[in-house]
Amino acid sequence: MKDLTITVKTLYGFETLLKDELAELGYSNVESLNRAVQLQGSWEDVYRLNYRCRLAISVLVKVKSFTIHKEEDLYKQAKKLIGLLILISIKLLP
Repeated sequence: MKDLTITVKTLYGFETLLKDELAELGYSNVESLNRAVQLQGSWEDVYRLNYRCRLAISVLVKVKSFTIHKEEDLYKQAKKLIGLLILISIKLLP
């Protein structure tokens, strides 16, 4: 299940080094960003990246994306997102 978009943040100038480190760990198809790299993976990959990446500042997972046209849209989407995060955390609990 490699359907998560994972962003690994790093310091400025370390993007190439982090990309090489991820290649050593077995991750391919890594895209360099400004102060970060992005890849596709699973929750297992998120955990592995958190404890094995020496150059990472943090590991982020894209949960949802949406477009906001007015303030009310933001509050509606935030409520939906809170529910989604609760379901994810319950699913990940042992």
